[in-house]
Amino acid sequence: MGRYALGRYWERTDSSQQVEYRELFAAYVPNGYVNQLKTYTGAAISLVGSKPLNATDSVVTTKLAPHTGDAMVFDWRIRVRQDEHKVIDLVVGGVSYLKTLREQFTAIVARKGVGGLLDFLRKHATAKAANSSNEFRYIASKLRTTPAIDPPSKLVLRLKMDALVQDLGRHHDGERSFGMFELKLRYDALVRHTVALLQLKDPALAAELKSLHTPLWWSLSNPDQFTELAVH
Repeated sequence: MGRYALGRYWERTDSSQQVEYRELFAAYVPNGYVNQLKTYTGAAISLVGSKPLNATDSVVTTKLAPHTGDAMVFDWRIRVRQDEHKVIDLVVGGVSYLKTLREQFTAIVARKGVGGLLDFLRKHATAKAANSSNEFRYIASKLRTTPAIDPPSKLVLRLKMDALVQDLGRHHDGERSFGMFELKLRYDALVRHTVALLQLKDPALAAELKSLHTPLWWSLSNPDQFTELAVH
């Protein structure tokens, strides 16, 4: 997705820029999905159908019916790799979010260069990280109350998160029983598992959690911001 969104400019970036771009892109893109879904919070969701596009991709069509107003059809392009399902595009009213994103990104690069795009994405990530504490509390509250995850699964997720936070605290205190790389892998796996549990019955919350994936990790891995997050 990230390479597609950058278009022909991908080949003009060096390896260090590509690494940073991919990380920033991963934090930026899910927020766009969230914005598409925010107006449909609490809407009734129904599955219309699905069709394969190729060996790895398929389109899943859903209808969201709000309490007031007309229902809207959402086409989700899903890609399967190594038994993991990922949303790679969202089409609403015939408009592709990924194509719109490509137009936005390439326009920025055309005016300001790749560095200008990275600055734009960094500012977005910084703003997300600054709001992480409030968003962490918000997401935690939503996860506690969502009916999309059954109570036993919620308990398992809470225990795993508590253990991760405890080990991160020890790491920040100077204990090195767990390296940051290992802790990041545990965090990524926990978020992916939670998103998978939410995806079908609460896609809006799943998209919100994905949008916070990277900003929350930046806060958890930062000793100063960790203290504020960990008490919640």
